[in-house]
Amino acid sequence: MKIKISLLITIMSILVAGCSINNKEDNYVADSVTKQKTMTKVQNDASEIIDKDYDYVIKNMGIPRSIFYYINLSDVEKSKTVEELIDEKTFKVLTYPKNTEDSNIEKSALYISLEDNKVIDVETRGLLEGSEEVSTDDSYIIIEKRREEAKLLSKDIEGLDFKKYMGVNIKDFESLLGDNSYDFKIFDKSRKENVIGYLLKEDSGEIKKALVISKEGKNIKNIKIIDKKSSVNSILGSIIRD
Repeated sequence: MKIKISLLITIMSILVAGCSINNKEDNYVADSVTKQKTMTKVQNDASEIIDKDYDYVIKNMGIPRSIFYYINLSDVEKSKTVEELIDEKTFKVLTYPKNTEDSNIEKSALYISLEDNKVIDVETRGLLEGSEEVSTDDSYIIIEKRREEAKLLSKDIEGLDFKKYMGVNIKDFESLLGDNSYDFKIFDKSRKENVIGYLLKEDSGEIKKALVISKEGKNIKNIKIIDKKSSVNSILGSIIRD
């Protein structure tokens, strides 16, 4: 299958560079009071948000913890622009963790599904750690993008010897990263391997690089540190198959 690689490159640029909802102006996104009120309403009555568009959700519920993008490869070929693909054709699920009444421990979340840029379903269920439990047929690739909050320092990661982790269980490498969670995850069409990405920050706080791990099953296939500006083609090489 021939794919409009330029479209996928732009999509991946958005994910890695963080030039999406993370850059919305402060007055565009819901404040904490509005977010809590809306979440309470939606928990009690999902119809409060059904048929609302993506912008409405962000304005009233804030930026989600993560977004799952279900990209149909046939739609990639048909779409003229990235905006058309993402806004009109891509199925999305927005994740909003909920706090318990007695503490701030997050145990469950609201999962808001959008199709054709409109909310079609709202579910409350356990807070998933990662994308492994999300499934669909092999005509899709799935991308999970978390809110950009890079915690790993480039200088701490660049000194690691990646070669000794090739072919080993990914948990052996993740133990070096402490409690830091990934920033994006990509599933290929076969679901047999995926890509996990961690944004890396400089001492100044600026994000210039990403740690990208290719995984097959539970084992590491490849590890790279790549500059954000040149990372897209490297990532695509791991997930796109003709």
